[in-house]
Amino acid sequence: MITYFAYSIIHFEKVFWSVSKTYLIKRHPDELSKKIISGFDTASLLCYGISLYVCGVLGDNYNQRKVLTLGMSGMATCYMLLSLLGFFDVTHQAPFYIVLMLIGSFNAFLPPSMISIVGNWFAKKQRGLIVGVWMSCNNFGNIVGMQLAALLTSFVGDQWQYLMVTVSALALLFAFLIFFFVHPDPKEIGIQIEDLDENEMLIEAAMDDKEVFSKMVEVERKSIRLSTKEVVDEVKHSQTYKKIRLSVRG
Repeated sequence: MITYFAYSIIHFEKVFWSVSKTYLIKRHPDELSKKIISGFDTASLLCYGISLYVCGVLGDNYNQRKVLTLGMSGMATCYMLLSLLGFFDVTHQAPFYIVLMLIGSFNAFLPPSMISIVGNWFAKKQRGLIVGVWMSCNNFGNIVGMQLAALLTSFVGDQWQYLMVTVSALALLFAFLIFFFVHPDPKEIGIQIEDLDENEMLIEAAMDDKEVFSKMVEVERKSIRLSTKEVVDEVKHSQTYKKIRLSVRG
């Protein structure tokens, strides 16, 4: 659930920034026109696309909990910087480009590691359904983000920087929650997810069942030629194989 709501923050940000752009253009129609702001978005999306590859590699080679914490903390920092640009009424393009490019880069920390973590917690036969349900966080973030943005603007008016402060606070909150409560691998807390295919179950049963294993060693020692089907049938009739199959397939 933590990863679900944490990933929704990305979509909160998109909605909040979309609302903020309207007020930003109205306040500075010459210095920050619609065309200029579209350039900010292009730069941010470009950095996001490039960084996805890099962040995927980081997630594969380093602790995913720490990778996600770094990404969420970076997002929180960048949103706060973006709000400061509003509070100080900055109209120069360079600071906006820098901050939004960093936001795009830090956003890319989330998808690879989060999807990997979700996959780790469920067996292969369930992953399609689970990931499909989990991906509804996109729509959840958009819907709740729009309602929350409307609520906030009813209080702060055209002070769009307060929207960025809100996103920054939420990102920082989930950075703490991820660091202290998210476990990338269920084995870290003693939970074993059985995720074996047919061949892996046969091998594990043959290795774990002493009677079956002894028979296979005896067959090898006496050079008795058995067909692959006979060996497989021998393993399948073992109690160990039946227990493994039951635990994996229910």
